Amino acid sequence: MLRFYIEVARTAFRRQLIYRWANLAGLLTNAFFGAIFSYMIIALFHARPAVAGYNVNDTLRYTWLVQAMVMVVLPFGWLDLMQTIRTGEVVADLSKPCDFYWYWFSREIGRDIYYIIFRALPTYGIGMLLFLALSIIIPASSAFLVCNCCIM
Repeated sequence: MLRFYIEVARTAFRRQLIYRWANLAGLLTNAFFGAIFSYMIIALFHARPAVAGYNVNDTLRYTWLVQAMVMVVLPFGWLDLMQTIRTGEVVADLSKPCDFYWYWFSREIGRDIYYIIFRALPTYGIGMLLFLALSIIIPASSAFLVCNCCIM
């Protein structure tokens, strides 16, 4: 029975592979909003050197980690099961000779593995390359100036 759940996870992973351009668009969107958040954080830390005991690098790491994990954690809601209930497709899931909860759990594991590999790791890498590498090269006053120019 374990093999069945592994196959369900593998199928969910392959289902996400179909939408490569959508994933690329989401990756660019995450990077864009992560950059906006990062510039706001850099501006905040320009005014105060430490906030709640954190420095700018720690806060940028946390910001990019949160931005990277958006599609894995789904903070805006998960509608797949609700849609199957609304359309009546849940009857087919309940009639399968497997545990209903393990079936949906394995689907989510396959989807989450895809988003960790193809969305979370690249998003976090982009953030680390852009902002932690720049924080070593660019002094804080220049980063604040760049932040103000980008907002205008």
